Amino acid sequence: MSKGSVFLNNRTQSVRIPAECRFPDEVKTVTIRKVGNSLVLTPAESTWDNFFHSELSVSADFMEERGSQHQTDRDTF
Repeated sequence: MSKGSVFLNNRTQSVRIPAECRFPDEVKTVTIRKVGNSLVLTPAESTWDNFFHSELSVSADFMEERGSQHQTDRDTF
């Protein structure tokens, strides 16, 4: 696991990312998500593209037993 260093830069907290974890040069903005005690950095311009093109998937039993959403009868206009 790689480690970066946290430092102050003009009264702003910054993180130095090691070379092996670098974002590609075209990434200029990231979204930051706090998950428990961790921060997750994701390239801002490609968040959904990465999600849908990812090889990761949910398990076969994901939401196998979910609550039904019964439609209520409504008056027509």
